[in-house]
Amino acid sequence: MDNATAIRDTTANPAPLGLMGFGMTTILLNLHNAGLFGLDSAILAMGLFYG
Repeated sequence: MDNATAIRDTTANPAPLGLMGFGMTTILLNLHNAGLFGLDSAILAMGLFYG
């Protein structure tokens, strides 16, 4: 039994994508709340896409 094969998990970590989406959406919404720009379709699209 010297022919043992090591199996390792190569699944990516989804946490960085989720944190980036939440952070970008939050920053854009706060910039809108500060009155720096209007409610564009970019804010709505990111909010709907990233949740």
